[in-house]
Amino acid sequence: TADGKPTLKLPTEYDGKVEIEYEYRDAAGNVVAEDQLQAGQTYTVIAKLKGDSAGNYVFVADDGQVTETPTQSAPYEFDFAIDGNGGDANGNGDGASLATARWFQIAVFAALGMMGAMTLLLLIIAVQVGGIRAIRKRQERKNREQ
Repeated sequence: TADGKPTLKLPTEYDGKVEIEYEYRDAAGNVVAEDQLQAGQTYTVIAKLKGDSAGNYVFVADDGQVTETPTQSAPYEFDFAIDGNGGDANGNGDGASLATARWFQIAVFAALGMMGAMTLLLLIIAVQVGGIRAIRKRQERKNREQ
């Protein structure tokens, strides 16, 4: 989904009939709360039937067989990214990661900062050169008057 977490898409005929909760696990297999997922990390998610759904439905794998635990989907591994494009940081379908996009943003801001600093430095130099010329002109006028 756009929030970077995979969700189970059920046929519309099951809308309102099936309740699903998601269990997230980190690379070490520890359960992680949904609000504790960190961008750039790899997690495994398992969809679980809850409530009456657990007694009335089962998960079926791609091969048509009921999953090992009928009330749970097969584990699905994913890289978590909060970027509004479901893991595609620039939204153009090339799969660019969030880390790449952040690196690029940092590089752009650094370049803009350097350009601003150089512009300020050139402005200071121009003012100083203009001041030196003004002082020389005053000195020349003073010398001519004497």
